[in-house]
Amino acid sequence: MTSDAARGTVGLTATGEKIRVAVCDDHELFRRGVVEMLSLAGDVEVVGEAATHEEAVLVVSELGPDVVLLDLEMPSGSMGAYESVARLLTLPSPPRVVVFSMHDEPGMVGRFLTLGAAGYVAKSAEMGELVEAVRETARGRTEASAMTGDGRRDR
Repeated sequence: MTSDAARGTVGLTATGEKIRVAVCDDHELFRRGVVEMLSLAGDVEVVGEAATHEEAVLVVSELGPDVVLLDLEMPSGSMGAYESVARLLTLPSPPRVVVFSMHDEPGMVGRFLTLGAAGYVAKSAEMGELVEAVRETARGRTEASAMTGDGRRDR
C-alpha cells in the first residue's frame, strides 16, 4: 500500500489543491535547484520566482502563493529583507513567509519571526527539510516550528 507521503499528498490544502509557492533567491542556481526539488513533491506547485526583494513583493502580490520562501540576503535596491517581509504580510491575502539564509543567527532569525514570518530554514538544511517546512507552514504552523540548519526545531 502506498502512503500519502510517497504519493505526495501530505501537504495538499484543505480543499485538495497543491500548495502554491514562490521561491525568492538571488542565486539562480540555488533558486532553480529549490524549484526543481519542490516540483518533485506532488503536493507543491511553484507559481513564481524572484531575484530581489522588490521582485518578491511584486510576484507575490500578482500571483498570490500560499507560501513564500524568501532569502534574507538578496541584493537590496530600495527595499531590504525586513521591509519586504513586512510588505508581504500586509498584502490583502498575505502569504505565509518562510525565510532562509546561510546564516543561523538566533537574533536575526528571531527578528523576522517576531515580525510575522512563519518560519526559518537554514540553507544548509536538507531538501526534505525544506519541503516539510513548506508543508508545515501551509498547514498553519508558525515560528514555534522554525527549523535550524541541523534539523532541530526551536521552541
